[in-house]
Amino acid sequence: MSWRFAAVGAAAAAVSACVAIGGVDKYSAVDCVDCAAPDAAGGDGSDGGTCAHLFCADWDEGDVRTGWGSFEQSNGTRLEVDNQFFRSPPRSLLVGVGPGNVSNPLVARLTQQFAVPPTTTKLELDLRVAEFSPTDAGAGAIEVLSVLGTAKDTGASTGVSLVWLAAGPALVVTASAGTTETVPLADGSIPAGGWVHLSTTFTFDSAGRGAAKVLADGKVAVDRSGLMLVNAGAGSTTLAVGLKATGASPPLQINVDKLTFDIQ
Repeated sequence: MSWRFAAVGAAAAAVSACVAIGGVDKYSAVDCVDCAAPDAAGGDGSDGGTCAHLFCADWDEGDVRTGWGSFEQSNGTRLEVDNQFFRSPPRSLLVGVGPGNVSNPLVARLTQQFAVPPTTTKLELDLRVAEFSPTDAGAGAIEVLSVLGTAKDTGASTGVSLVWLAAGPALVVTASAGTTETVPLADGSIPAGGWVHLSTTFTFDSAGRGAAKVLADGKVAVDRSGLMLVNAGAGSTTLAVGLKATGASPPLQINVDKLTFDIQ
């Protein structure tokens, strides 16, 4: 597999930074004007008050990677802006991967790391999934987004991902020991060919009794407690958005727009 991985700090530095709130550094992939509360920013969103979110992106300006800490992209995949399909004009993120197999995993995604551990994370975005039949899938999986917590002292990680499986979309929770738990989304919660607004809340608990809730256009797709999501104290949180195909998986193309992310 041939792939690229690069930090995009220079691009991030060119973007207006948000103001620190509660001692946590703020990050922004846009000027925050599209994702800030009505009175949270000035006329251009860059100099009036504080941002409404820890991190936000709408891909309306700059390079597709602008404001993101790093990216991964396999040859033959798509990671670009889209001027045809969007929720926040004039553009959105377009990501596409071809058929995957065991010997040829494919990845095209953006990542951002935050120097605080996950406690309760809130991720909202608009997602458009191109025509895709889960029955065409093999034994593989296609990850669409993930939130990962990493302990500072041990490097152990625990996280949750939205993944397309043969049976359809599901959350996959991965514990620090590598064990996983799969939580299917409600049938029909993410239809192919149209936009859906996803609102996710993931709770990382010090005793490993985490929780996950996903709303799709305001309707509950997942609401589960007792998950293996551990808040290990000091550490970091990593957000990844895009596609990562492993095993025998069909081609998939998605659009993402109006993304906001918070750690509470």
